[in-house]
Order: sequence, then C-alpha cells, then structure tokens
Amino acid sequence: MTARKIVFSPLPVAATNVFVLGSLVLDKRDILGPKAIIDFSDLKDHQGLARDLVASLDEHAAPEQIESDLSLLSYGQVIRVLLRYCSLEGVPSDFRMRDIDLEFVLDFRVYLQVAFSELKSDVRRRLFGNFERLLRAGQSLGLLSVELVIPKNFKHAFDSDVTQPYTAGEALDIESACREHIRALIARLDKGQELLRQGVDPRGRPSSDPNTGRFMKMEPEDKAWNQLPNLLWYVVNVMDGQFIKYSGRGGTGHSSFNNATNGAYKGPYRKTDVFCHLYPLAEDLIPFIILLAKSVGLNESSILGLRRDCLQEIDGQYVLWFRKARGSAGLYRKIIPTEGQFSPVALLEVLHKITAPLVRHARPEFQELLFLGFTVKGQGREPVKPLDPAYIKAQMNRAGGWCTKNHLTDEHGRQRWFRESGHRVK
Repeated sequence: MTARKIVFSPLPVAATNVFVLGSLVLDKRDILGPKAIIDFSDLKDHQGLARDLVASLDEHAAPEQIESDLSLLSYGQVIRVLLRYCSLEGVPSDFRMRDIDLEFVLDFRVYLQVAFSELKSDVRRRLFGNFERLLRAGQSLGLLSVELVIPKNFKHAFDSDVTQPYTAGEALDIESACREHIRALIARLDKGQELLRQGVDPRGRPSSDPNTGRFMKMEPEDKAWNQLPNLLWYVVNVMDGQFIKYSGRGGTGHSSFNNATNGAYKGPYRKTDVFCHLYPLAEDLIPFIILLAKSVGLNESSILGLRRDCLQEIDGQYVLWFRKARGSAGLYRKIIPTEGQFSPVALLEVLHKITAPLVRHARPEFQELLFLGFTVKGQGREPVKPLDPAYIKAQMNRAGGWCTKNHLTDEHGRQRWFRESGHRVK
C-alpha cells in the first residue's frame, strides 16, 4: 500500500503591525553614572511611541556612543519634548515611530524653533541633533522606514558665547570625533595582539620544486613576508619591538623586513601599518588631550607634562597631580570625576595602559611621562618621544590632519582650526 502524500498550498504572508516593543525605563547607571536613568513609566499617553524612542536610545547607547549620564539625560529631554509636542498637536495615542514621515519631522523642527526661540540656537541644534540620531537608530532597528530622508539641522547663528573656544554644537562634534577615535584605537591595538598571536617566523626558506629543486614562484599575497601577523611577530620577537629606519647598515640585518614594508616584495603593508597595531601613534593621543582639557580644565602644557603616577586614589576619590608652567608650587592636585566610560579617570587609565609598551623605548628622561607617542615618519630619529603643544596644533590643522579626517567645521561650516589654548573651556 502506498502512503498518500499530502501537499499543503503555501499560505500568503499576512501583514503585521508588530514591531519591537521597548521598555519605558532605560537604566544605564552601572555604565554611565548615578543619574543615567530615564523613566517614562508614569506616562499616560503615547506609550507606544515612547517605547520605540527608548528602544532607539538603547540601540544608540549600545556601542557606548554616549559618554556620561548627563548626555543620556539630554536624549531623555528631547523624547519628553517630542511627547509634549504630540500631546499639544493632538497626535493619535497609537502613533508610533513607523508613522513618522518627513512632514512630521519638519513640523517638529518648526515647533523646536518656536518653543525654544528665547534660548540660543545651539540648544535647538542639540535637541534636533539628538532627535535625528534617535531616528537613525530607529531605522537600524526597523522601527522607522529607511526611506525617510531626515532634513538638516538648524543653521548656526551668531548667538554663541564668544568667551568659549567653541559653540555647544561644535563641542558635540569634537567630543564625538574624540570618542570614536579612542574606540577605534583600542580596537586596533586589540586586533594587533590577536594578529600577533597568529604570526610565525617569516624567515623560513621558500618552497622549492621537488623535481627541479628551484624555488617555486609565489604570488605576493602568499609570501610569508607579506602577512601582517608575521610582520608583527618579527617586530616583537626579532627586533625587540624597536623601530629601525635603515636596515643593512651597522649590521642591523633586517633587510627582509625593510623590503617587505617598503613595497619591494609587492606587499600591501608599510611600517605605519605594522607599528600602529602595536603602539599608539602620536596623533592617536590628540583625543585624550582634548577630552582631558575639557573635563579637567588644564591647559595643554600641564596635560602633556603629566607623569605616569599622576593618578592617586585617596579615601575613595581620585586625585590628579599636575604641574603648571608658571606655577610657584611644585605640584598641584585636583579631584577628578570617575563616572562614565570617558571620565578623566577612565581616560588616564586607558592612556597609561596603551602607552606602557613605549616606556622602555623612550629616552630615560622621558620614561616617566604619560603622553608618549610613536612616530613612524620621523626618519628613525627618536620614534618614541613626548608631545608638545606646537606639534599637536600642527597635526590637527595641517592639510589632511586630524580635523580634516574627522570632518570638523566651525559654526559657519568652515574648516575648524584649533588654537593652542582652544581645547579648554574657559
């Protein structure tokens, strides 16, 4: 007897209006500090929209895009402003992020301009900028159509406090660029350690043809000297982590490494590609200088002169010891915050860790300094050395420098130029 085969006709996919349902409470106090909690549990109207916005905020904060509890609260503020706008305009209570269209965004932008007209333009810019970032996070979650083109933010106005080195809007861009650079730096150095563990000695003899005994021709990408893990292994285990500009002179004997990193073997890696996976480059320290100057209030010379033992814990508080160029006292002390991923204490601890491998390569008189950077393009002369304000200014303002790479502009959309005293809020 043959069993009957039952075949079901495919069912049509039913439309659904079920989306990610977020919480009304976002608690980040364990990461960002004691005030990092947003609570909409007492909300009576537009709960669905509030849940969408909180879910979007959680998505935006997931990769630690927000540096402190105060930054998180600023996002909570724009959510409350948006919910108040919906109540004033009689927006239906079942309105969700998926219902937001260009007309709604433009109307809300007009509302911000009118409701906050007595305040400076940077307040409106920050509110709309945070709203824009929430919308983009919502798009990544599928809560909002990716076809929605979010309009530009408000233009800068001549109403900023001229005693400050930069406006609030510029400060947001600068802080964001600094945080992104530090995250990328940490990820790069971690990747370097991972690749180093994979590396092998590239100095083995090339494979030969078993019939003729001749060396077999290899494609450039297959050569051992053209593999980044092997180059890292060679620098650490053979060159003792040192940068050697010229090989073959003075009996250094690293000609193969030099050939591999100058293109002679047609490989893709240069010395900068190799050493930047082992050490922080000098320009990698720029974000630390900017964030410390802003959060601690020291000038560049005091920051660059910090010693490796500058941080001390006393009675549960962290004290920063520093020097002043024109100060009468030998050492000054200042209690600094510990809360947040980018707090002064966190920045100093990260800096201490990533610069530790450079200490033994620096001159003895520089080994106690915290700000040690590695320079590949210094023609081999003191690749590890301390930084000075003039060098930092040049690296930030030069063509293709740090400001250009991070697309930093002033309040009028022009290229942002930094003064030597321009990092610190006065």
